[in-house]
Amino acid sequence: MLKIILMILAPVVLAIAAVVYLEYRAFAFSAPALPETGSPANSLETIADWLEQLHTDGHFTGSVLVSHRGIPILEKHLGPIGPDGARPITARTSFNLASVTKQFTATAVLRLEQEGLLKRGDAVTRYLPELKRYPGITIYHLLAGTSGLPDYVSADPPLAKGGQMVTPELLLNWLALSAPSGGFPPGSRYEYSNTGYLVLAQLVARVSGKPYAQYMQDTFFEPLGMKDTQVFHKGIEREPAERALGMRKRFFYRGAFVLYDLNRFDGGAGDGNIYASPRDLVTWHEALRDGRALDRQFHALLTEPVRLEDGTVVADEIFGKNTSVGLAWNTNRLPALNVYGRWQGFSNYYYRDDRRDLVIVFLANSAHFLPFAEITDMLTSAVDKAVGED
Repeated sequence: MLKIILMILAPVVLAIAAVVYLEYRAFAFSAPALPETGSPANSLETIADWLEQLHTDGHFTGSVLVSHRGIPILEKHLGPIGPDGARPITARTSFNLASVTKQFTATAVLRLEQEGLLKRGDAVTRYLPELKRYPGITIYHLLAGTSGLPDYVSADPPLAKGGQMVTPELLLNWLALSAPSGGFPPGSRYEYSNTGYLVLAQLVARVSGKPYAQYMQDTFFEPLGMKDTQVFHKGIEREPAERALGMRKRFFYRGAFVLYDLNRFDGGAGDGNIYASPRDLVTWHEALRDGRALDRQFHALLTEPVRLEDGTVVADEIFGKNTSVGLAWNTNRLPALNVYGRWQGFSNYYYRDDRRDLVIVFLANSAHFLPFAEITDMLTSAVDKAVGED
């Protein structure tokens, strides 16, 4: 009997041991060991070597760019653009920014307010009357994550059934007719909301008279010279010229890369699905810094702490860490801002510090299972040490 039990348990124990080993391999990395003495250039070279090693060890495929005072001081493009490995990632490769998209959408809404076409305190039903089931929700509630709108991915009843593509039209119809009436009264709580930013994209379209993708192109991307940036999803035919594809390993940690890209929830944009290259995100930082994308007084609104109706300042937990919340930005590092994005195979980090004119961009297309917040924290700390306080 004992022999039979051991024969049954042995494969289980081996399987558990294999999983533990692979977990260890996936998470076994350390911060770059910067030299105690030497120039910033030496430290940046150490960081570059560290990124190369992360790639070699299977922790990272994508692009990293650090810009200081308008000059790229570190730039790495590592790995393939897609699972077939035929084309390498380059400086012109555009990545799905996932939730890093939200700060673009928030900027678009504030730009419309800057132009006198709406006000943050307006009821959403003024522009989207089909949402009359939610009369108390304002534009600010959507921007701030305090609207109480149900999540379109996990709500019960769900938005899409049987593989249906989630489009803006389907979203608005669902909210108008069959979605839960609301998770909480507007302004009473905070809850990170993809639904809110999909709705905001439709609000931008209604107020501007242009589809969201066209408005973003005409107002920001083309005038600012962001040639590798555009809205792209399954409802748009023209792809970015050099689009990175989301990937994963066939057996989670092991095996060849397989496609892990857009799915049925990618029929619209606003909460995600802006594609951009690292260099274009530096350009975007400069346009925000200089007031070209948004007047400085409106830019300041992005960093103001979100407050509930009773005046409580909102805090959120991102990857196990508490952070202060602005409008689509994390503000716990003020005067620096940062934001994360994650969807399918993509994992992204965008950090900008106006005071030091410092930008860190981390865009990955195959880091879905990795603690990339840890990696980006290590990267940010190392860059801070290398650059100094000016």
